[in-house]
Amino acid sequence: MRCCPRHLLASLETVPVELLIGPVQARVQGHYAPRRASARELVIEAFESERYAALLGDLDQLALDPPLAPKAAAPARDVLPAAVHKAYRQVSRRMRRARQAPRGQVRDVALHEARKSARRARYAAEAAGPASGKPARKFAKQMKKVQSVLGDHQDTVIARQAARDLGISAYLAGENAFTYGLLHERELHQAERLQSRARTTWKKTSRPRHRKWMH
Repeated sequence: MRCCPRHLLASLETVPVELLIGPVQARVQGHYAPRRASARELVIEAFESERYAALLGDLDQLALDPPLAPKAAAPARDVLPAAVHKAYRQVSRRMRRARQAPRGQVRDVALHEARKSARRARYAAEAAGPASGKPARKFAKQMKKVQSVLGDHQDTVIARQAARDLGISAYLAGENAFTYGLLHERELHQAERLQSRARTTWKKTSRPRHRKWMH
C-alpha cells in the first residue's frame, strides 16, 4: 500500500486553519498507528518462517540451475525486444480498458491494473537495456513516467477510503466530520487531474518512435 499518514497529513497542511475542525491530525495518526504495528509484526513473522527459508533455498537453486526457455540460446538483442513489446501490448490494452471504463471504482481498479502492467513493461525494458541500448532505456524511462502518475492516482484512491473511514469514526465518536469530507473531495479532484495527466503521459509513451526498436 503506497498511501501512508504522510499523504493525508501533507494534505491537511494546505487546509485553512478555520476548516480544520476537531482533532484531525491526531485521528489520522491514530488511524495508521495500529496498522503500521501490525504490518511490522507480519513482516518479522514472515522473515522468521519456514516458508521464507524455503523461498531462499528455491532462489539459490533457481540461480544455480535456471529453467531455460527454448529461446534461451538465441541472442538477447533478437529475443528481448519481442518480450518488451508483449508487455507493452498488455499496458496498451489495460489503458484502453481504463479509458473506456465508467468513472468511479471500476475505472480506479482498471487504472491500478494498468499501473502494474506499466511496471512490468518498464522492468522488461530495463532488462533489455544492455542488449538493445539507448532505445530500450528511453522506453523504460517513459514507462516509468506512466507507472509514476498511475501510482499517484492509486494514492488518491487509498486516501479517499481512509478519509471516509476516518469521517465515520469521528462521527461515531461525536466529532464533527466536516474536514474528512473536505479531504475526500480534494483527493477526488486530484484523482481527476491525475487521470488526465495519465492519458497525456500514455499518449506520449505510446508514440511509434518509442517502439521501433521492438520490431
